[in-house]
Amino acid sequence: MEPICVPCRRLMQVEQNSVVVHDPVADGFDSTYWMGDRWVCPSCQTRIILRARRPLPEMDNPPNDSLEFRYD
Repeated sequence: MEPICVPCRRLMQVEQNSVVVHDPVADGFDSTYWMGDRWVCPSCQTRIILRARRPLPEMDNPPNDSLEFRYD
């Protein structure tokens, strides 16, 4: 299923597959890396990441272009 941009009411499109995301230590949970796909709204350019169901195994050398998840 494709995600929908709520403000624009449009289907989002895949911008990049297999993006590595770093989920830092938070509230007692260990740091993890996971894989996801980046989607973009064709109207407003809002971007989201839909993540895979399972975290990746431990990474000693994560890719330089991995995204950092923020808890804001």
